Amino acid sequence: MDCDPRGCPTVENYEGHQIVLTPGQHEEGTWVCEYVIIEPESTASPSTRGYSEGAFHSPNEARVAALVTAKTIINSRMGTNEAETSPAS
Repeated sequence: MDCDPRGCPTVENYEGHQIVLTPGQHEEGTWVCEYVIIEPESTASPSTRGYSEGAFHSPNEARVAALVTAKTIINSRMGTNEAETSPAS
């Protein structure tokens, strides 16, 4: 499957979950990113999906925002008080 590298989906692993990140560009040129959190026990069906909040100048900025949001959701489910903000974790 060919796609524009800026908009190709990527997968991040975090705390036993998979987070699928798919950036997309608006007509006016700004970027957003969809995240899908796949629970470890049910990898066949995504449990949560949403979008990065805001509009960004690059697909990478949108990916980072979506990843931080997804990690925060995972942390809240696990009872972790500290939100993980580092996209590389």
